[in-house]
Amino acid sequence: MTWVKLDDGFARNRKIAKLSDGAFRLHVSALCWCAEQLTDGHIAAGELREVSTLTPTRARRLAGELVKLGVWDVVPDGWTIHDFLDYNPSRSKVLAEREATARRQQAWRDRHRNGVTNGVTDPSTDGPPDQNHAENEQKTAETSAESGVKTGTFQPDETINDGEYDQLTAHVDQQDHADRNAVTNARPVPVPVPSPNGEEELPPPTPSTDAHSDDGGGGENPEVGELLDHVARAWNRPAASLAPLTTAAAAALATWPADALRRHLATDPPDDLDTAPGLLRHRLDTLPTGPATCGRRCCTTWRSQTDAADRARRAAASADQVQAIANELAAEAARDAAVNDAITEALGPTLTARLVAARCAPGVRPLPGYVRGLLATAYAEHGYLLEDIRAEAAALPDVRNAS
Repeated sequence: MTWVKLDDGFARNRKIAKLSDGAFRLHVSALCWCAEQLTDGHIAAGELREVSTLTPTRARRLAGELVKLGVWDVVPDGWTIHDFLDYNPSRSKVLAEREATARRQQAWRDRHRNGVTNGVTDPSTDGPPDQNHAENEQKTAETSAESGVKTGTFQPDETINDGEYDQLTAHVDQQDHADRNAVTNARPVPVPVPSPNGEEELPPPTPSTDAHSDDGGGGENPEVGELLDHVARAWNRPAASLAPLTTAAAAALATWPADALRRHLATDPPDDLDTAPGLLRHRLDTLPTGPATCGRRCCTTWRSQTDAADRARRAAASADQVQAIANELAAEAARDAAVNDAITEALGPTLTARLVAARCAPGVRPLPGYVRGLLATAYAEHGYLLEDIRAEAAALPDVRNAS
């Protein structure tokens, strides 16, 4: 069984999104059928009824829609799904993988049929069980004698000397030593040290290596410095006088845009130099939740300018989108016109005139634009298959005989 590969953005593809429901279903059915039949995306004209349960007329009309949108391509004997092999394996690759899988499974069956497994056996266990056990016990005893370590299980009445006990418990001491010397991220616990007067005192705390700013933050915020410098310049005051308000300014920047906050704080400077820090502190403490809720003129002006800029950006984005759609439609129209012109040239004037005469409404003058529309409809009904279009035109009566 094969699989069809559809990425998670398939339905949002520019071409796929324009398909009608019937054309979308026909396309998905064709993908599954081509993967099952290993056709490399090719659909012959006579195989369209195998792809879908639609009537032949409706299936060809939907195939024409797929061709028009560039999802399918027309070939002499039918259609091919555009870029099918870019996302799905080819027939040769699928057959090669199936053959390799069959050989691998047959080799596995042959191995198990002959009693051979993939397990690795120990050559030393080829003898009888009793002989193997005796040999293993002898090897263990020899190894223990060489290392000087007593092995085996101890019986309740068995005694060992001090040297044997030290060897048996050496690994416990080593593990305990490793645990005691393990490095952790915890801070060391202060150990009391004796003082000259005989009382125990804790050592002075070790200075922390963590970097913290005086204002309680994790470091200086460049926007805070720019804000205070802007206010100091607007009020013609030294920036050092506003430095104690760094923490409050940083908290205000968390809910206010920087440009709006600069306007709100710097407007209406104080007359007295000594009242500047106090006025700034008051404005920071009574700051609204945002510029949208502030009634001061500086904030209303900022909102008007911001809204105008947003409208301009949206208008520019809409214009770009409209232009992109117009360019896309123009490209599609040019491609459709090229396909229709190629079919018209291949049919010749006689067969083309028959198609136009059969579809032209009585009493309507066949102007060039009207004729192109009639022919485009006729071509789409046959899925842009030249042989089918030529067969229909040949079956129609000659225009001179009909007149």
